[in-house]
Amino acid sequence: MYFDEHDYELAIKDLKEASAIDDRNLKVQMMLSKAYLNSEQYELCEQSCTYMSKTFPNDISVQIMMANYLLRKNEIEKAIQQYKDIIQRNPNNFDPFVQMTKSLYRAGRLDEISDILEKTEQNNLRSHNDAAFNFAKGLLTYYLCKPNEAVFCFNKCRRDKQYGRQAIYTMVKIVLNPDNEIISNEDDWKRKLQGPRSEEAKVHQATAFNLLQVHFLAN
Repeated sequence: MYFDEHDYELAIKDLKEASAIDDRNLKVQMMLSKAYLNSEQYELCEQSCTYMSKTFPNDISVQIMMANYLLRKNEIEKAIQQYKDIIQRNPNNFDPFVQMTKSLYRAGRLDEISDILEKTEQNNLRSHNDAAFNFAKGLLTYYLCKPNEAVFCFNKCRRDKQYGRQAIYTMVKIVLNPDNEIISNEDDWKRKLQGPRSEEAKVHQATAFNLLQVHFLAN
């Protein structure tokens, strides 16, 4: 409960007590690592990740957690290599593609992720309907300022339990601001609604509202 409420100090206390009872409970160890990471206790997170890597050497969620830790520590090259290794060993698990796309974007290497996604799409038919893969592809096209392609990809995963909410929110951002203009406050949006393209902006606003409405009704 504390973890969900972002009270990481109390969450860590409870999780450490649970770990003392059963230190081979992967779910507890994973939540403890995430609590350390989210509270920026990086040394403890590294210790926890190292312990999990030794205790659960073949678990992909542990490998992803280690890569996420490296990414948060801004060790981008190490994180990217970790994601690539995971993908190579687990070609049908597409979750690592999402974080790898974010990592390569931060590193300014979008061409690299574009090549990886394209080759995967050509060689693995499962990727076409996979939520994680489509979310990663949506992120890539969003970063490349291709709003229509991004919306198409995000729409394919908007009902997914893990990626649906993020997909919907990014679609809303695109629909409201397809030209990626700088809108920093409410006044900027009001000016957009009253500008020369006001009718178009109102249509975008209505579409965004409908997306959110459908999402919340479904959940």
